[in-house]
Amino acid sequence: HYYCLIISKTGTMSEEEIQVKKGKGGLPYVTLRHVSGASADVYLQGGHITRFTTHAGGTSVLFTSEKAVFAQGSAIRGGIPVIFPQFSDMGKLPRHGFARKGLFSVREQAANKVVLELAADEKTTSIWPAQFRFVYDVSIEQAEGSLSPELVIRVTYHNDAEPREFSIALHTYFTVEDIDTVRVAGLQQGGQPLHYLDNADGRKEKLETDLEIPVRGEVDRVYLDTGRSIDIRSGATHTRMTMDGFKDVVLWNPGHDHSKNFSDLLPHDYKKFVCLEAGSIVPPVSIAPNGQWTATLRIQSSL
Repeated sequence: HYYCLIISKTGTMSEEEIQVKKGKGGLPYVTLRHVSGASADVYLQGGHITRFTTHAGGTSVLFTSEKAVFAQGSAIRGGIPVIFPQFSDMGKLPRHGFARKGLFSVREQAANKVVLELAADEKTTSIWPAQFRFVYDVSIEQAEGSLSPELVIRVTYHNDAEPREFSIALHTYFTVEDIDTVRVAGLQQGGQPLHYLDNADGRKEKLETDLEIPVRGEVDRVYLDTGRSIDIRSGATHTRMTMDGFKDVVLWNPGHDHSKNFSDLLPHDYKKFVCLEAGSIVPPVSIAPNGQWTATLRIQSSL
């Protein structure tokens, strides 16, 4: 069975209509529930999805570290951090931008859906001058013939002064049986050469030759202009992500040695996840004044 996790765009709700609970570290979150038993937790800080299960009592498709820090202004290790408006240190803004630590507001909510928004304010404009609305619609929906996660993100700018540029990535931590068994396929577009930036080797541009890519040791790569349907296999687990609007994919795992540098990971956590991030990074997205940009991510998993 495959289940559906959706993220998109659409009016403001009264406090009485919003079913927000207090979660870990006292942070507000909402739980989405589908009639099938599938469910997901979405924290308002960062619009951060921390858990998604395809059936009641199931294993989460998303890995979240037991040592993840749930605190105001801290990034959460695991789930789906939203990287915007800058990826990594590839620009003049703070590393990975500000969205993953920003407090989103609820615009719409139903049992299986929540629409969140992050809008420009005094804090964001002190970092980045854009006047923008970033709308994040997360829902669990049943696709025809099966249940499959679909994540839709729409970013909208209303700015009279000048065009804007940004980079974006959904830094998804996928649960795997064992990192040593992981193979990633589908990054190539047809028979086209596949180039990537190797961040673990001075961000050198390299050519990928494997059709099924293993994850050995520290892997930190930005694959450029990839295929749009990508498979992750690990033992009996099969997860697929399908992109529309995104054009790049980041593949990341810290490996045994580098994982020791992360205080919010247990010693062997690196074996339990692989990050495969749908993004638009190189070149960045260019938006005209009052323009709109939309991208979709669908995630299906056998978990």
